[in-house]
Amino acid sequence: MASPMTLDFSKLINPSYLLDPNPPYQFAGFWPLVAVFGVALFAAILLPFYPWRPWAEGFKQRLSIPLWVFGLGGFLLLFGRNQSIPYLASRLLLLLFILASLSWIGYSLTVALKSVAGARVAYEQSAKLMKYLPKKKR
Repeated sequence: MASPMTLDFSKLINPSYLLDPNPPYQFAGFWPLVAVFGVALFAAILLPFYPWRPWAEGFKQRLSIPLWVFGLGGFLLLFGRNQSIPYLASRLLLLLFILASLSWIGYSLTVALKSVAGARVAYEQSAKLMKYLPKKKR
């Protein structure tokens, strides 16, 4: 029998394991999940302060909300698990939250990268054409 502090991914297909409303508060994935949610919050906090190029502002706006939701929601679910709050500590809820948040972040990242690429081309073209406009008189 495996000790309770080892990661066993074969349990993720067992419905009784996933649907347990009040699982034990100690589990092997606690600290790795704290690190992942902490990095997401750290990135969400630092994202507005990063010096973005003028054509990349949409990237910051598109990605900050999913990172905030992922970090804070993950910490809320980990808090529920640590305090043994029924149903908030559910493994299935944590798994669904992680999958939904990562897919949302991936979608937002894809859309942001596409919009940034188009905005960069437009910005470079307008910068190239700006040199032909008359300069301001002093």
